Amino acid sequence: MPFHIGASIIVQNLNNETYNGLRGIVQSELDPTSLRHNVFLIQSKKTIALKPVNLKHAVPTQQDDILFMSIKELKSELQSYNISTDSYKDKESLIEGVRNARNEGWRRPTEVSTGKVPTSNDTKENAENVHNSKATTSTYAASASAAAASTDNNAYSAGYQSKKRSSTSTASDGKEDKKKAKGNLPCEVALAKTWNESTNPTGYYMSEKLDGMRCIWDGKGNLYSRNGNLVMAPLFFLNALPTGTVLDGELFLERGEFQQCMSIARQSKPDENDWRSLTLVVFDAPLVKGDFETRLQAAMDALAMHNVDASIAKVHSHVVCRGKNHVNEELERVTQLDGEGLMLRNPTAEYKGGRTSDLLKVKKFFDAEARVVGHEEGKGRNVGRLGALVCTMIGPGSDGKKFKVGSGFSDFEREYENCPSIGSIITYRYFELTDAGKPRFPVFVRVRPSE
Repeated sequence: MPFHIGASIIVQNLNNETYNGLRGIVQSELDPTSLRHNVFLIQSKKTIALKPVNLKHAVPTQQDDILFMSIKELKSELQSYNISTDSYKDKESLIEGVRNARNEGWRRPTEVSTGKVPTSNDTKENAENVHNSKATTSTYAASASAAAASTDNNAYSAGYQSKKRSSTSTASDGKEDKKKAKGNLPCEVALAKTWNESTNPTGYYMSEKLDGMRCIWDGKGNLYSRNGNLVMAPLFFLNALPTGTVLDGELFLERGEFQQCMSIARQSKPDENDWRSLTLVVFDAPLVKGDFETRLQAAMDALAMHNVDASIAKVHSHVVCRGKNHVNEELERVTQLDGEGLMLRNPTAEYKGGRTSDLLKVKKFFDAEARVVGHEEGKGRNVGRLGALVCTMIGPGSDGKKFKVGSGFSDFEREYENCPSIGSIITYRYFELTDAGKPRFPVFVRVRPSE
């Protein structure tokens, strides 16, 4: 795709991936010393001029040209590696196949210094491996480290990574998971019910309830929110996580830093420095068959086997509960440290998606959600600012009861331009319900984020 002196190129209606890809190609082909190029990329009807002075400092992505190859060209390149294209059903899978082959440092037979050409058996096995993102290193497969070194660490994309990924979880013994999942999630996420004293917690695994973003690692290179939305983590973070094992955990910053944690985790273009403050705290391996202890051990083994840095991912600390008094003592300790509460896990149950009594949350205050329907002006020092939110209860049995939330706000949040907007959903805490079924002493926690 050469660019001649004086060339003018206009491309319209590009999505983000294509725009970034074309930008890399322009940068790599364009002579940065020439001022006679006029290159315009139009993204979402907004014209973006890429001048040589801007492009000169950009880091090109080596594989961007794959996005612009035809099906015939993609098949031709795979076949040049002696890889059969019979198992590739569409252009998207062909693109991933070429990416995987390039990332693994595959060479064409004529490029191999030893002169070795794969046998027919090699070809069949390697075609399957590349299709499944797990090409093996051999005498005709160069190290992928060079490609990884040339890739910008801030780059991100589902399945677009230099580290090899396995498409089949070894933890599930290759069996297809039959649980219902949202979007691309490999399993339905387990959601906790609230513990009450009618359930004897003795023998349950007890841990601190973390206030972060619940995430599922699919074992193939992708991190998802519990609703199945892709989390755009940087490559250094994704490449550190173990392949082949699905993990359930929480992206966590520290106690009391929920909003900052969510702000980082929801970045559309991840900042590597921000992400170095986050840790994926793992507390389950959903596709591993067996009781909780078995799954927890599998998660530990997966992290240990891949030498995962504890600053990036670690298994959450659990203790075996000795009874109700132990729960109350631990809850008091955690809340004194500004922790959110506790989690109790049934030691004998297999992982079960959806709302389940095998996973219980314990809090001093109850959490609930409400819809903001109005703002009430404050008095005294809050004149001219928010005094209270007028809300309606939502959820089963709430009947849309109206109540006010007047505490829990910072001075910043009391300014009208910063307070929760009408129509938004908030999380609040309360001590108990009144006889009228309304929350007693409601305290604002946060606006519910969209995951």
